[in-house]
Order: sequence, then C-alpha cells, then structure tokens
Amino acid sequence: MAAAGCGPGDGGPKTNPDNSYEHDIDLGYQAGTSLGSPKVRLSPGDNAWANKKMNEAKDREPAITAKVEEVAKKIPTAERAGQGYELKDKGQAPYPSYKRKLFDEMNPQADKPGDPSPPKRSPDEVADKMNDAVRYTINFPKGTYALGVQNALVEFAKHFDEVTVKNFWVKKEAGKGNYPGINVTYKTKDGQLFEVQFHTPESFHAKDRVEHWGYEQKRALEAVDFNQYPAEDRANVRIRILEEIEEFKRQSALIFGPVETPVGAIHISPTKS
Repeated sequence: MAAAGCGPGDGGPKTNPDNSYEHDIDLGYQAGTSLGSPKVRLSPGDNAWANKKMNEAKDREPAITAKVEEVAKKIPTAERAGQGYELKDKGQAPYPSYKRKLFDEMNPQADKPGDPSPPKRSPDEVADKMNDAVRYTINFPKGTYALGVQNALVEFAKHFDEVTVKNFWVKKEAGKGNYPGINVTYKTKDGQLFEVQFHTPESFHAKDRVEHWGYEQKRALEAVDFNQYPAEDRANVRIRILEEIEEFKRQSALIFGPVETPVGAIHISPTKS
C-alpha cells in the first residue's frame, strides 16, 4: 500500500501571517502513480477555533488525568495504556493532527472515492466529533473485562457526564465490523470532551498494529483528489484506489479476526441516540 504522512515531500504545517493554516501532506505513490498532496486549509477563524479548543484541552487535561488514574486504581485488573499521549499531538502547537481531523470533519468525503462530496460544515457543527483532544486507554484481561468496564462506567459517572458509548464488540459479533473494544466519550463540568477506550491486551495490540500499519494509508487513499488527474485517467485511478481500500479492509480483518470477544462484553449497552 502507499506510504503516507510527514515525509520528505510533506510541506509541513504552516500558520500564515493572517492566522490561516495550511498543511500539504504527501500521500506517496500507489502502483507507480503519485497520490498527490491533500491540502489541509483552515481560515483564520477556523484556525483560531482549533487553537482555542486545544489550548483549553491542555489546561484541563491534568485534572482529567488525575480522575482517570483514580478510577483505574479503584478497579482490580485495570491497567492504563498510552501514558504520555493523553493529548492529541502531545499538546504541541500547531496541532497538525487535530487540525487535520477538524479539516476532514468539516469537509466530509463521499461514500466512495470519486463520488460527489457532501456540503462543507463549520467547526461548531462538528464540535461533537472532535472528542479526542484528550484521550485514554484502559485495558482489562479478557476474563474480567465486562465486569471491569461496567465498574469503570459507574466510577466515571460520579465525575463526568457520559455522552456516548460505542460498543464495537456488538458490531464485531454481528459481522458488521472488525474493530474491537468500547469507546466512551465524556464531558467535564466545564465542557471538555474526552474519550476513554476500553480494551483487552489483545484488542489493544491489534488496534495498535492496524493504526501503525494501515490507518494513515487508508485515510490517504480516501482523501485522494481525483481532479488532479486528466479526465481520461480518473476512472482507472478510482478503480485502483478502491482496490487498495478493499485490500486494507481484508488485511485489517486478518489482524482483528483472531481477537476474542470477552464474555459479557456485548451486553454493555451503547448510549441510545
């Protein structure tokens, strides 16, 4: 699959004198064809919105982390993972990962590469999607996973408002997805959203493998701008891109497939929408 990310051809994140933001991301090559460079662009107002949200997250993270540690220590067999990465971009300006996610959410992709894109949205319209500026992972052994997560939900509810519970084990068991785990979004009293992911050691390891191996590649392939190609080449490029995306899905299924669903995990109910 194509390599993507901040390589030698990456233009690097840049804040302009008018406070607009730009980042050209080199997507590398696929089958000898350059995938181009998606152009992340934020207006001065949108960039100021992103900076404000990340600066607020940096200020609030220590208090949230202290409560997460408190909860984890109360529950036998709970083990935190990913310490040191509580803040997206590790809290380092100009926050390129956060701003790329904001740009992606504001500019949703079509269901299939090459199809018309939905209309652009404002930062406020996608604010609920920007839920992982602060994020945590708590692992439980498979044998105590369901009880551990249920206890954690009770403890977290004493300190934070629960926004959403996404139980991916249910989808995995129903054959509607491969990703394992439970992701919960919380909100603090001062309005800060943060995410807690609950995994087994096996599901966490599988997630880590897929994220490092192919998530960025898939994301890059889905973001390809077909207008950069001559009209006569677009159909063939679209076919190759779709084939690459399907290959990613097959490979990730091979990684996630052996991860066993813990007993009782599917009975932890998602938040009703």
